[in-house]
Amino acid sequence: GLGIGDQGLGEIMQDIVIGVDGGQTTTLALCARLDGTIIGSGLAGPSNHYDEPGGPERLTSAITGSVSMALAQAGLSLDRVAALWLGVTGAVDPARRVGQDLLPGARVEAAHDSVTALAGASAGGSGVVVISGTGCVAYGQLDDGRSARASGWGYLMGDEGSGYDIGIQA
Repeated sequence: GLGIGDQGLGEIMQDIVIGVDGGQTTTLALCARLDGTIIGSGLAGPSNHYDEPGGPERLTSAITGSVSMALAQAGLSLDRVAALWLGVTGAVDPARRVGQDLLPGARVEAAHDSVTALAGASAGGSGVVVISGTGCVAYGQLDDGRSARASGWGYLMGDEGSGYDIGIQA
């Protein structure tokens, strides 16, 4: 045949997953096969401060730019994506909506980036993670699913120990 295996003509296999780390400085997307092999990456600007002037546009640009770049590097199109996971410093629901608009045929999930940082650091198990970059947050989860978060509320409400906080104190 035509080399399309069990798929029908015009049917596209959704065999790619993308993870996005949306931060206060940069937004990174990694594109991977279902077996976890990373095949593309994309870097864009910050995806934070959604409620400030230009925030919604910044978030949209960061997510779409990083995802598009990762797929382009892999030589793939948007319709190959089965799932998108977004870990962002803020604006979780708006980030999810941007992802759903970008990839209407994919499963889209979003959470605070402390949740995704812990998942990456603990291979999906329980534990605690402390993030101190531009912002700062601590997050922990037990085996039974209970979780707690300290700080990570943004520069106006917290982020004690962050780069921003240290700079202001200096």
